[in-house]
Amino acid sequence: MDTVTGSVQITGKWTGAIVLSLPSSLVNALTETMFSLEPGKASIEDKKDAVGELIKHDRREYQGTLT
Repeated sequence: MDTVTGSVQITGKWTGAIVLSLPSSLVNALTETMFSLEPGKASIEDKKDAVGELIKHDRREYQGTLT
């Protein structure tokens, strides 16, 4: 299975990383939905942006707990 992985480093009172690894088929579907794209029209940059947005959302959810 092909996967797409993204991560963000966190530093402060807590140091670590949030890593998100998803099947490429799910990344394709999420990207198309997030950016209202036709099936098969998501570019690599679109997919990077979508995974980045998901990671940023997760980071915001946990930031108060981790920093």
